[in-house]
Amino acid sequence: MVKTDIDQLLEETEDLAMDVSHLIIKNVEIDRLLDSTQD
Repeated sequence: MVKTDIDQLLEETEDLAMDVSHLIIKNVEIDRLLDSTQD
């Protein structure tokens, strides 16, 4: 099966979405750590 440009774009978009969601999760964890150290 030949991959079309659209298939390629969709795969790259999915990879980016995964990276972004991981970054958001890390930011939330960092925020929680900072909050807990300020008590």
